Order: sequence, then C-alpha cells, then structure tokens
Amino acid sequence: MKKLLCPIDFSEVSLNALEFAVAIGEREKSNISLLNIFTPADFNKILDKEHVREEYEKLQQIAEAKLKAISEEIMLLSKNKLKACNYLLKSGKIVDVLAEISEEENYDLIVTGTTGHSAYDKKYLGGKAEEIINETRCSVMCVPENHSYRGIRKMVYATDYQEEDKLAIQQIAALADDLKASVTILHVSHHNDTIDKAIFEEFKEELGRFIHNDKIILE
Repeated sequence: MKKLLCPIDFSEVSLNALEFAVAIGEREKSNISLLNIFTPADFNKILDKEHVREEYEKLQQIAEAKLKAISEEIMLLSKNKLKACNYLLKSGKIVDVLAEISEEENYDLIVTGTTGHSAYDKKYLGGKAEEIINETRCSVMCVPENHSYRGIRKMVYATDYQEEDKLAIQQIAALADDLKASVTILHVSHHNDTIDKAIFEEFKEELGRFIHNDKIILE
C-alpha cells in the first residue's frame, strides 16, 4: 500500500476517514494524496451569482488553502513516517473522477468516509461509497460515520467461495500483516450438509497454498 488516495470534502466524515489513511500510510511509509472534487452540485450553488467565474476561482482558492494546511499538518505530525502527503483539486462527478485518477495514477487504496443512504446523502462524498466500490478498480476502504480510529486489530472477510475472493484475500492478508491484525475468513451458509462442508475444506486447502499466516482464521 504505497499510494493511498483520500477524497475529502472537509466534512467530519471525510476528515475522520483521513485519520485511517494516515495511520495505514505511516506503517507503510506511503504517499497519501488528498483529493477535493468540485462537483456539479457545488457549481449549481453559484450559478445565480453575478460573477460565476470569480466565485468558482474563489472557491478553488479556499479549497486549495485548506488542502495545503491539512497536508502540511499531516507531514508535521507524522514525523517522517509518511513518504509524502500531496493534494489535488479536480472538477467533475465524484465517482467518475475517483475512477479515472485511481487508475491513471495506480493508487493501491482509496480511503473514504461513508454516511447513510438517503437521497440527500448520495449527493455528497459520504453517500457515494457503494458507487465508488463498484466503479473503481483499486481497493476501497470505507470508514463508517462516527467511527474513530483506535487501531485495526481484527478484520473479517465474507466469502462465497468465488475465484476472485482468492486475490482479495491475499490483499487483505498483506494489509493485516502490516497492521499486525488477525483476519477471519467467514462463509455464512443456510445449509449444514456434506457438500457445503466439502466445498469449505477445498477452499481452505487452496488458500493454504499461498497464504501462510497463523492469524488468518477460516470459519
């Protein structure tokens, strides 16, 4: 996890997610990029202004000043545990911009905050978590609202024995190893038959061929 991307809109939800990004980044000596996106919803707020371009530039300047201050504070507090903390300003739809940047710049992980599922929430960053997961190719960590960072000691991965789970579990195992955390690989079944147990044992055996970590637990 050498390159982390953290979209922020300066809300408490996004700044809370940033704490998680910094904590992970410090363990990995990572480069963290702060990303602020000027969305169509933001633009609509200034359409009735007399000088739209001036208002837009003013908002961009304010956002850049905030990003610069946050970036500098992060580097000061990290005491060289991070490789770097830079910032980006972009315009467009949140999910589209994240998908494009994360692929072009080869980010390893997007860390974003998440809120509820109301129509209001979905207009803003915190309500876009599900779309971000579906539309971006790199891994995404979603930090729930009001969940403060207290370390990551236990992780759970829910599997349905799909082929793509194997790659995802390898990535989770690598992150868990860096965080000194345990991982429980969990499958929920409504059946308790011989076939289901046989599939579980086969999947467990396959994982054992490429994951060698005594903190990986299969249930």
